[in-house]
Amino acid sequence: MNDRPVTDPRVQRTRARVIEAALDLIRRSGPSAITYSALADASRVGRATIYRHWPTLDNLFADLIQEAQSSGIFDVTGDLRADLRSALKMLAAAVASRDGRISLVAMLERALWDPEIRHLADLADSQSPVVQVISRAITDGRLHPSRDPRVDTALLVGPLIHRTLVSGQDISDQFIEFVVDSYLAAARPT
Repeated sequence: MNDRPVTDPRVQRTRARVIEAALDLIRRSGPSAITYSALADASRVGRATIYRHWPTLDNLFADLIQEAQSSGIFDVTGDLRADLRSALKMLAAAVASRDGRISLVAMLERALWDPEIRHLADLADSQSPVVQVISRAITDGRLHPSRDPRVDTALLVGPLIHRTLVSGQDISDQFIEFVVDSYLAAARPT
């Protein structure tokens, strides 16, 4: 994982080729197919260069997670229903593509046995737009202070993950509205 901004176009192209190769390997053979040799062969980038960008394969997976997490910019407006809908639409857009679903499944699979990836997944979850919205609503008194933003996020995100990964269905705007309205009916203080 590299915290420096990448501005050199050649470096950006190289990193993009390796990321695409990683997604292709995961798509074809699962996360266990990711090795430095396999990445070098698939991306036509030297192993030394790949090592320089990602000293460990966990660094590569961390970048995949961060890239997915930062793919959209989200501002919390204070309108709880609208903010939740926007946050869930961002998630739906991220998993709508085949690569988005592949990255999600690869991260979840690897997080089962790799504590560093589990930690990164937890960090990504704790900073998700849905958690941001719920946390602000609790702070502003629009949701009861006893609410747990991570639990509430699971209540909102779970149906979307199930719909796309288990059922293989698209996530429509109407489905997102149903999920948000169902959550709000149960979560808002009376």
